[in-house]
Amino acid sequence: MSGRTIVVVTRDRAFTAEGVLVAPGVTRRSRWAEAATRAAGADEILVAGGGEIYAQTIGRASHIHLTEVDLAPEGDARFPPIDPAQWREVSRRKGERGPRDDADF
Repeated sequence: MSGRTIVVVTRDRAFTAEGVLVAPGVTRRSRWAEAATRAAGADEILVAGGGEIYAQTIGRASHIHLTEVDLAPEGDARFPPIDPAQWREVSRRKGERGPRDDADF
């Protein structure tokens, strides 16, 4: 992904991937992401989870770009509940399923 700094948060101390920074936790990741954001002249940090990463970072978010996918996959990872007292929906678009997509969104 050109033009982006990617930070992977993982407990796996042996994890490596070309072109990414690796952090052991969200706090460390946040410092790196904030520094990389400033250095790149960007104005936002995008968080892509797992459920645990979302739960740890949603309190710091100023806005959410949420994609609802019309599937019910097996598993226990979930996006944290969105408190309607803290958030309001400002727009909604229907996505078009592409040839490689399994569901509408």
